[in-house]
Amino acid sequence: MPLRSAIRRMLVLALSALVLAACAAPGAPAAPTPPPAARDANAPVTIGVSFDILNNIRQAERVAIEAKAKEMGATIEFAVADSDAQRQVSQIEELLTKKVDAIIAIPQDKDVIVSAVQKANAAGVPFVTLDRSANPDADVLFHVGTDPYSDGQASAQYLAHTAAAQRRDLKVLVLVGALSDVNAVERNRGFQDEIANWPNITIVQEAQTDWKPEKAQEATAAALQQHSDLNAIFSPSDYLLPSVLTSLEAANRMAEFGAPGHIKIVSIDGDPFGYSKTVDGTVSANVATLADVMGMRAAEVAIKAARGEKPATSSETIRGLLFSHHNAEKVAPKVWGAQVNP
Repeated sequence: MPLRSAIRRMLVLALSALVLAACAAPGAPAAPTPPPAARDANAPVTIGVSFDILNNIRQAERVAIEAKAKEMGATIEFAVADSDAQRQVSQIEELLTKKVDAIIAIPQDKDVIVSAVQKANAAGVPFVTLDRSANPDADVLFHVGTDPYSDGQASAQYLAHTAAAQRRDLKVLVLVGALSDVNAVERNRGFQDEIANWPNITIVQEAQTDWKPEKAQEATAAALQQHSDLNAIFSPSDYLLPSVLTSLEAANRMAEFGAPGHIKIVSIDGDPFGYSKTVDGTVSANVATLADVMGMRAAEVAIKAARGEKPATSSETIRGLLFSHHNAEKVAPKVWGAQVNP
């Protein structure tokens, strides 16, 4: 090979080596990675659903979730913790091992569920809470629930306005749910804050029930014995109503609506039993939780999040519907418990 050609060849090889070295040098910009392909907006997804218990209102929420999932082409993996917070965490972990695309949960305990939310976040699985919120440390994607404070406040306002119209003083027993449940805490706070504005209403006793019917029954019986002038009861959930009524019957204090000695009862939920007892006047008023609306909204957000679409906000509040003995049948189409046989 001629000397000049050999030199030219060596220079070309040297320049090529320099270019390769520059490409491999630390700090050199890497070639851009193409963005991941967007997920099909109608792609099949599976949503893991974890409920605390499966009572009447939870059944309504479950039916709503399943209806929305069917409408949007998603499937549901369902688990219920039977009031066991640790069991709920284990069930959510099992749902994650099954590679569900999103989680919807009603926390049994707002604090215990935090670890499950954190594991879902680490796995990149969107987490939505329904009806009952988790501790803020949980960092869920979205929460849809009631406004428990305003529901408690509305219950108090009903008692106050009717008492004022009838020029009556009220002596009230206040039942409280579980302190681990933000709904129970806020319903109580809303009720008590509003009652403080009305000098004609006195809370004569407050009793913790921990959402246990037997505790509600015992507390009602004790209050009736200790306060002969007791004439109103606030029940934070229709779940406790059968126990309350059992104690009233045992004490021979079940006067009909409008009759002398009738005890005014206000409750929250609008379940089948609560609705029927409001229709017949045993319960004066009720605040119906819009369970179907909440369930469908939770499912919609979870399914869209599983397909890559984040919600515009991190929470949504759906206020309850106050109805009384006087208009219960008129508002029946809006009350989920009116659609179910008690």
